[in-house]
Amino acid sequence: MIYSKDYKKLLLLITLVIVIIGLQVTVLANLVVKANYYGIKPSGYSQQELDDFVENNFDKWKNKYIKSVPNKDQKYVDYILDERGNADWVENRAVTVSEAHGYGMVILTMMANMKKSRSLEMKAIFDDFYRFFKAHPSQYNDNLMCWQEWGVGLNPDGSGEVTDVVNCPNGPDSAIDGDLDIAYALLMADKVWGSSGEIDYKTQALKTIHAIYENEVNHNEKIFLLGDWVNNGQYSQVTRSSDFMLNHLRVFSMVDDKYGSEWKAILENTQQIIKSNVEDWSGNTGLVGDFLNQANGQYVPVQGSILETKNDGDYNWNACRNPWRFATDYLYSGDKSISSQLSTLNVWIKNKTNNNPTNIKPGYYIRNGNPGQAIEGRNWADISFVAPFAVSSAISEQNQAWLDSIWGYLEGVSVKDDVYFGNTIRLQVLFTITGNWAMPVSGDSDTPNYPVWEAEKVYTSGDKVEYNNSIWQAKWWTKGNQPGANQWGPWEKI
Repeated sequence: MIYSKDYKKLLLLITLVIVIIGLQVTVLANLVVKANYYGIKPSGYSQQELDDFVENNFDKWKNKYIKSVPNKDQKYVDYILDERGNADWVENRAVTVSEAHGYGMVILTMMANMKKSRSLEMKAIFDDFYRFFKAHPSQYNDNLMCWQEWGVGLNPDGSGEVTDVVNCPNGPDSAIDGDLDIAYALLMADKVWGSSGEIDYKTQALKTIHAIYENEVNHNEKIFLLGDWVNNGQYSQVTRSSDFMLNHLRVFSMVDDKYGSEWKAILENTQQIIKSNVEDWSGNTGLVGDFLNQANGQYVPVQGSILETKNDGDYNWNACRNPWRFATDYLYSGDKSISSQLSTLNVWIKNKTNNNPTNIKPGYYIRNGNPGQAIEGRNWADISFVAPFAVSSAISEQNQAWLDSIWGYLEGVSVKDDVYFGNTIRLQVLFTITGNWAMPVSGDSDTPNYPVWEAEKVYTSGDKVEYNNSIWQAKWWTKGNQPGANQWGPWEKI
């Protein structure tokens, strides 16, 4: 068969396009961020089985909560989906908040990093999330996000259909937790997909990091503010413990050439505030309250209501994320600065619940009642409070049975039957305790640290692990042999 020159050119062009697309897929699928993991994982599962469970949970979460803005290349997480029109605490016309948006952006990068074959799919969704972020800035800084967005077309009772999304009409300013996650997700996007395409993820990440420091940090106290709306008034001395994202602070200190030393100082100060609250206020529970304010030079749990409820100084719906937020940095950087406080927390919750995660209550007193006593009327279990304890438990092999029990609980709660807050926290916890969280930098602390010994893992000569607060080195190939169990065994204490 004889082809015309134009036909041959067309075939060549099609071939080149296919090759280019293939190269792009290959590049995107191999930009994987590796991270050390210094904790334990749920036992009795292969890594593939753990990954499959995370992916399955992700798909159910994605299909339920990720929504598109009509006629726009923008997506968001519908955080009121489960409760719109049925709960008195919500604004029924709201569709999302920056907290949910930050969660979504982080989750998409973690999924892309875990599952290389889905990298392009995740990138397409992430870019729509990015465009939504840029379309809904805070009134004070366009590199921060407005804290809440409303659906045009929704009625006050929640009925109607969304035709567009706009910033909330009253107080379209920022909340720092969403901005922190958005900045972290953009750094991850740069590492997973690179910044040479349509969106320069790295540049936007640094713009947001700088805006956070300049607008959402008390520079004198080296502590987070609640948002860019805080001025020199009452709230300038108030901080929220669930914003203490230690891993984010560590990463910011390493990538930000402008404020790197300031981020490091904030990290160290935040760790000290956690320590002092556990030691002076928790009553040996290891709990830190929702909101803290400055009193006599210290940040302490507030008494009564300061922003949301009469339990603002207790372990409530904000602080329930603390075991996850605090322990993630330990698990992925190896920094043991607050390991004692995390251990106190683990011992207390296991004893309090008789090692049964269904006995974890959704709220405990710290400042406004007897520390460690369940808040009055809270007699049920909620995944928002249960899931984060899986992360704090992962710091030590002594918690293996407890971690396995929590994992069983997490497996048993369906995405269909739970709500946005619990489902979204659970998903991020799953990434974390299966070794699938990632840092967009090499985040090891200055203190030498080694992975915790795992019974089902193969070790070869020279491998180092931590077991019972000691470091052990393998003398030869070994699997299932407990360090120190036999003086003639495969492990040597170093």
